[in-house]
Amino acid sequence: MFTFLGKILFNLPITDILYTYVLGKTKNLNSINLKHNDFKFCVEFPVKAFKKKMKISSYQSYERSRIAGKKK
Repeated sequence: MFTFLGKILFNLPITDILYTYVLGKTKNLNSINLKHNDFKFCVEFPVKAFKKKMKISSYQSYERSRIAGKKK
């Protein structure tokens, strides 16, 4: 749902807004002026970075199978 809203409202070119890895320069991160350092960061960061015309990319990640077989 969050990813869908990010794509519709902000035209974000990402596949999952809540699964975020950040790679970049500290000065660029500081220039965004993030207000949150908790779970809200995952939504705030890509929106503000995209508005500042920073490069945002999505890369597919691969996870091993769960030991129990399903999410708990």
